[in-house]
Amino acid sequence: GPNSLVVSPDGAKVYVASPLDSSLSIIPTAATQTSSALSGWPVHVVDTPEGPLLVQAVTFAQWIVPWTLLLDPRSLIAPSSVAPPTPRLVVINRGSATTRAPGSVGFLDMGTEQALATVAVGTNSEQSAFDPELPQAIVTNLGSANISFVNTTTATAAAPLTVGIAPVAVAVALQT
Repeated sequence: GPNSLVVSPDGAKVYVASPLDSSLSIIPTAATQTSSALSGWPVHVVDTPEGPLLVQAVTFAQWIVPWTLLLDPRSLIAPSSVAPPTPRLVVINRGSATTRAPGSVGFLDMGTEQALATVAVGTNSEQSAFDPELPQAIVTNLGSANISFVNTTTATAAAPLTVGIAPVAVAVALQT
C-alpha cells in the first residue's frame, strides 16, 4: 500500500509511493485535471464525493520499491532572475532483498514528470534528510548499516559512512 506522499508546490498534484507494486502514483487534486505528460500510462478512476478522480500509477524500471518521497528544497529556488525554479521530487528506493537490487535515490522533474537521474546507495534505504547548507540528502541504509550522502545538484553519491546496526532515521542539526 501507500507509504509516503508529497504535495506539489502548487498544490495541483499529490505524489504517492507504493512499495508493494513498485509504483509512484501521481494524483491530480482537482477531479477534472489530467496529466498530459503521463498519457499512455495506466489510469485508474477513483470515485470521490466530488466526482471521479483520475489516478495514474507510474513505474520507473530503475526505481525498485519506492519507499520515501521528499521535495528537494533547493529545487524551489530559481536559478536566475529569468528562469523559474524546477521542483524536483526525491524518491528513496529500498531496493530488493530477493533480487539483491541495491537501494537508490531517484530524481523526478515535477514539471515534466520525467525521471532525471538515479543514484545507487546502500541496501534497504529507508529515510532521508536534507542538509540546509549544502545541496545534499543524507539517506539511511538499513540493510548495509550505513548512511549515504547524495549531492542533489549533480546526482552523485559519496562513499557511505558506517553508523551501526539498522539506521532507520536521520536528522540534520546546524551548529551555531
